[in-house]
Amino acid sequence: MHRDVGMVAIAMYLSCLLGKMDACDPNSRSRYRILKECPVKFGIINVLSVLDQSKRGKVYAQRLRKKAEQWQAQTRAVESKLQQVRQMAEKEENAAPDRKMKLQRETTLLETEMRQLEERMRQDLESSQEHYRTLLLTDAQALITELAKELDLDAVFSVPSQDTAYVAERVDITSKLLAKLDAKADLSAKE
Repeated sequence: MHRDVGMVAIAMYLSCLLGKMDACDPNSRSRYRILKECPVKFGIINVLSVLDQSKRGKVYAQRLRKKAEQWQAQTRAVESKLQQVRQMAEKEENAAPDRKMKLQRETTLLETEMRQLEERMRQDLESSQEHYRTLLLTDAQALITELAKELDLDAVFSVPSQDTAYVAERVDITSKLLAKLDAKADLSAKE
């Protein structure tokens, strides 16, 4: 029952937006009549599939992996220094107080450097990921519009979404978008 009401609400909303009916029509007695008289054709795009399966999406993912590897190499270097200082501190347990303080300061500085490096890495990777996602989805938007016109669709929704529980294959146009996007793909991919 609730699913029917939701679909009718969506159909009425879209129909009003598209000028296909007056949702406030007092003569609309049957909610099913709305769906029959004013059918709304829509398609679904799975955004995660576009990001993961398109040629450019794969190129961008590879770039992110390389960037992550570079950051990890830097963190391993700092981590190695930190372990060396800690080992020296353990060996020199009976050293003079000045030497102990120096090793303790060095340890604290390296720990701080490590935390800062990890934070910069996280921010850089998140920023790059968002940048690549925006580039890909911006290019995809024009193709989505083109595809919607070709298929005579009134609306295209993106999933995954918290409101989407099921999508029939007949309305999923992700594979068609991937084909268009890959056909247009410039494998050198924009920066």
